[in-house]
Amino acid sequence: MVQGVDRVVIERGFLAGLTRLLLLTVLGLVAASVFAGPAAAAKTVKGCVLEPKTKCAGKNLNWKLEFHGKLNGANFRKAGLRGADLRKANLTGVDFRGADLTSANLAGAKLKGARLNGATLTAADLTGANLTGANLTLVSGENSDFYGVSLNDANLENANLNNANFYGADLSGASLVGSNQPPPPPPFSDEKPKLTTNLVNANLYGATLSETDLTNVNLENANLYGVVTEPKPANFTGTLLYSAILNSGIYNGSNFTSAFMHASTIQVTAMNEVNFTNASLGSVVIINTSFEGADFTGAIFPGATWINVTCPGGGPPQSTPCVP
Repeated sequence: MVQGVDRVVIERGFLAGLTRLLLLTVLGLVAASVFAGPAAAAKTVKGCVLEPKTKCAGKNLNWKLEFHGKLNGANFRKAGLRGADLRKANLTGVDFRGADLTSANLAGAKLKGARLNGATLTAADLTGANLTGANLTLVSGENSDFYGVSLNDANLENANLNNANFYGADLSGASLVGSNQPPPPPPFSDEKPKLTTNLVNANLYGATLSETDLTNVNLENANLYGVVTEPKPANFTGTLLYSAILNSGIYNGSNFTSAFMHASTIQVTAMNEVNFTNASLGSVVIINTSFEGADFTGAIFPGATWINVTCPGGGPPQSTPCVP
């Protein structure tokens, strides 16, 4: 049993030890602060401070910018950003309107809600980037790479994305509406092209187009192999799909009203309950495809090839035209 005096001695020893421990801790923190020096300054490139909400509009940073940190809310409007290396950078809500991002590397970048209206993205790499809700209206992005990107609810209206790669991209809820219906190519029409969304020769292999609006988009010679328009159908009204590939896709319930689809191929594809009202499908090749419940009102199929096709009325597959 510990006597009263011994207990006091023990308690005093404990308090003394605790005091020394606290003192050493404080001294350690002070020393660390002294030797660490001031916080590192933000990186600066040609007068542009690279930090969130920075104001670098109009700056010429061509082939000079490399940054992978946080730039969310920054203003790079009409800036020269050719060859910029912004891989995995946080560019949420950044203003890139009218900026030149030719050959820029934006792979894995966070561009949610970014404003890229009228920007140049020619040959830019956006592999795996998050562009959810981004505005890409009137973007010039020929030969750009959108491999596996998220473009949910993005706006790509009247963008020029010829030869762009959208392999495995998710464009659910995105709007690609063009201002004018693209005319068929010669010899079908001599009408001059008007402002619209262009994805000529684009690769949309395995892309998700659930509730995507592609009204008046020019998809001439585009690759839509494996495209899925689920859970909500897509809108292809007035779309130019001349010589396009629509094989192994799921388009159930989608709208192809007045689409021009001459020389396209539709093989092993689900097109049940699709609306083809007034669509033009001359010389189209249709193999192992189901159109059960589809609407062919006013649609034409001159020279079409039908092999093992399920017609709108259902029944066993047939290799004769579903329409006269």
